[in-house]
Amino acid sequence: MRTMGAVQRWSGQAMDQSLTNLGIASELRIGLPHHCLHRVYLYGRPDAYEGESESLQIAALMAESGVFLDVGAHLGYYSWYVAARAREARVYAFEAAPLMAEYLAANLRRNPSWPIQLVHAAVSREAGIRDFHVDPAGGLRSSLLPGFAEGARAVSVPTLSLDQWTQQQGIDPRRVFAKIDVEGAELEVIEGAAALAGQCRGLLIEILRPYKDSGLIEALCSRHGLDGYYVAGEELIAVDRFESYQAQQYNWLFLRRGDTAAVERLSSVFRWRR
Repeated sequence: MRTMGAVQRWSGQAMDQSLTNLGIASELRIGLPHHCLHRVYLYGRPDAYEGESESLQIAALMAESGVFLDVGAHLGYYSWYVAARAREARVYAFEAAPLMAEYLAANLRRNPSWPIQLVHAAVSREAGIRDFHVDPAGGLRSSLLPGFAEGARAVSVPTLSLDQWTQQQGIDPRRVFAKIDVEGAELEVIEGAAALAGQCRGLLIEILRPYKDSGLIEALCSRHGLDGYYVAGEELIAVDRFESYQAQQYNWLFLRRGDTAAVERLSSVFRWRR
């Protein structure tokens, strides 16, 4: 059976929990908090994950033999998927929400052989301490931005910039592929990753409709020399060919301009509209 009921005590509180392998690998054991018992997590498969299945494939293809940064990891779905499929990849899961970080830490202890490291911090433009606004409905809409989620509770969390962090870790930015899902704070993340953005293998960023015209896409393409593509199922649509969002599709891919190796790697799965 993929799931089974369990009750554990966490931080002095009794919490309902179920175990699943997320449909990723038979040996994986992931404990889910009660507010995340979605059928996709419990019984689904990554290729049935609406709005994310193709992006998961992109992340695994681009992270192979490299370094994957899962910025805004939540339950770590991308981290577990990439760790299972990208050969020899080092995976770092960044999560600011305290409760979700606790679950990630516990799941990493439950699966000690998986090459994932947790970084409990909010990624921003600089290192420091900030208020992080935690979504009471399960954390999916938690953000550095106040008011992003109705009824959010502010907690103080450490922040870091990706440029400073990768330098401190001795990570070659040319080996990095990053997924960024930070609920409206994407521009802050990129402001703290100016050097990384221009050198890395690529960026996969969730950009919700209200933030499409925030200047982020233009900054990445003009200032950092990247080519941008909207991920529309198995089609990658260039910025200047983009017309409108499709249902449940909010992810954008950014690649180094002229990176023929990346284009060739992705062409095994995706079509291009340029």
